[in-house]
Amino acid sequence: MKQARISAVIPTYNRPHLLPDCVRSIVGQVEVGEILVVDDASTCPAAGIWAEMEREAEKGGVALRWERLPQRQGAGAARNRGVALSRYPLVLFVDDDVRLAPDFTARALPYLERGEADIVGGRVIVLAPGQGQEEARATSDARPGKVVNLFLITGDFGVGAGPARPVPYVSSVALWRKELFARGVFFPPYPGNGYREETDACLQALAQGAKIIFAPECVSFHLPPEEAKAPAGRARGGQWEKGRWHWYWWAVRNNHTFLDRHLPFLRSRLGVRWPRPVMELAFALRQTTVFLPPGTGAFLRRLYRGLLRWRGGRKQ
Repeated sequence: MKQARISAVIPTYNRPHLLPDCVRSIVGQVEVGEILVVDDASTCPAAGIWAEMEREAEKGGVALRWERLPQRQGAGAARNRGVALSRYPLVLFVDDDVRLAPDFTARALPYLERGEADIVGGRVIVLAPGQGQEEARATSDARPGKVVNLFLITGDFGVGAGPARPVPYVSSVALWRKELFARGVFFPPYPGNGYREETDACLQALAQGAKIIFAPECVSFHLPPEEAKAPAGRARGGQWEKGRWHWYWWAVRNNHTFLDRHLPFLRSRLGVRWPRPVMELAFALRQTTVFLPPGTGAFLRRLYRGLLRWRGGRKQ
């Protein structure tokens, strides 16, 4: 077995076809000693795929373990179980529809070693259908934008390269110090699509004094929804398993629960001052973009940036 300080945790539900490539992208990461696949009571058989993953892990000298929850509890519960089973002082969370760049942990570890961070998250670049990783990364490198939007309490974790910076939260793909969970941090249950689970956990850690860094050189790639779907005839998994209306309803509802839990902290610690009804309405309106045709969001962002440049030129 190779030298290791990291346990990788993959929560999964009804998407065994995604796991071999996910595991393959983790096996080669420096300091990863084990991969824990936590199955949220899937109904799909995965015996053949498990054998394939075992071969990949064995080639990389990484232990591979499978844990099946007795009933479906959500990705947050699967992550919590993975932490409880983990053997190493650092925990890397990876979703089953995400592929890590080969140097993800090599670039993330120095921030923890220097004491600059307790949680390191990076760019999550969403691939377009048929798009390769290099093309997607080049597009992301050139893309401007803000990482954190405190009005909506959202993150744009695919924005262009730049210096690492402190943030109040990162995406679900991140390297954590395990000791944070020993101090009471956990991924709470957010029903439906699980929206807000990782943001909630990050704010818990922040309230306890944790340092959170967004490091854009730590790159991962998110499969397009079309490629993440289960093959025809199999049960579906993932946040979109029951369609866009289901996803939208639970995103809005979970955001309401999240603000119940954390708005006082957001106001006192991060200076959020907007009236809550305005924040909730803006969030609900923003999420309607899930009903737009693919590519519309990117078009609207380009149009918005063009209008800003035009307005700036008019003022000059």
